[in-house]
Amino acid sequence: MPAARSGPKLGWLALLWAGLGLICARYDLALSQAVVQRDAAWAQAGQRFGELPGVFAFALAGAASYAKPIAVHLPWWQRQLPWLLCSLGASLAVALCSYRLFGRRLTQAEAGVALALALLCTRLLRAPLGHGLQLHPGLERAAAWTVRLGIWSWALVSSLKLVWGRVRFRDLQPTAGDFTPWYSPQGWTGHASFPSGHAALGWLLLTSLLIWPRGTRPYRWTLAACLAWGVFVAASRVVAGAHYLSDVLFSTAFAFAVVGYAQRSASGQAQGRAGRELPPEGR
Repeated sequence: MPAARSGPKLGWLALLWAGLGLICARYDLALSQAVVQRDAAWAQAGQRFGELPGVFAFALAGAASYAKPIAVHLPWWQRQLPWLLCSLGASLAVALCSYRLFGRRLTQAEAGVALALALLCTRLLRAPLGHGLQLHPGLERAAAWTVRLGIWSWALVSSLKLVWGRVRFRDLQPTAGDFTPWYSPQGWTGHASFPSGHAALGWLLLTSLLIWPRGTRPYRWTLAACLAWGVFVAASRVVAGAHYLSDVLFSTAFAFAVVGYAQRSASGQAQGRAGRELPPEGR
C-alpha cells in the first residue's frame, strides 16, 4: 500500500527561514527604510483588519470543539475547558470588532461583562445539542489545531515581546541609534516589535488546510487563499513601519512549523487506521 503524502518538508522550511534570518540580521533596517510608507492605505487596512479573520477562526474553532460530544471520562475541570475556550473566543471577537471596526476599546469592566455574557450564552446554547454534534473528521482536526495554534502563538508572541523589547521602526530615533537586530533581546523596555502578533493571527487560517486531503482542488484553493491573506497581513505590518521583516518571518515560521507537524500527524494517523483496517492477507 503506498504511503500517504506527508506534510511540508519541515527540514527545508527550517533551512529557508534560517537563511532569511541571516539576511534579516544584516538588512532588516535597510529594508524598512526602503519600503515603509506609513500612510499607504492598504497597509493601514492590514493594521485595522488583519487580526479579524484569525480571531474569528479561533472563535469558530472554539465553538466547534464545544459542540462535540462531551467526554464524560475526563475530570470535571477538563470537561469545562471547551466551554471556557468557546466563551473566550467569542468575547475576544466582540472586543476586537468593537476596536477595529468602531474605534472603541472596551474598558476592563465592559470586557468582563462581555466574557460573562459569552459564558452564559454558550452554556445555554449547549443544552439543545444534547450529546453534541458529530463533526466531519477534517473539520474536527482543523478546529482542534486552530485552538492549539492560537493559544501557542499568543503565549509565545506575548512572552517574547516582553523579553525582546525591540523598538518598532516607526518609533526609532531619527538617527536609528536605538535599532537592535532580531537576535539581540533587550529585556523589558516597553517596546514590542519582535515578533509580530498581527502576522501570527494572519497565518492562523493555515489550519483550515487540515480539513481537506492534500492535492485536492479545495486544498489548493484554501492554500492559495491562506497564503494571499498571510502575505498581505505580514507585508502590511512592514510597510506600515510597525514591524521589521524578521518580526513577521518569525511568526510565519512558527505557524508553518505547527501546521506542518499537524499534517504529518494526520498522515500518520491515517496510515495507522488503514493498516488496522486491512485484512491479514493484505498486510
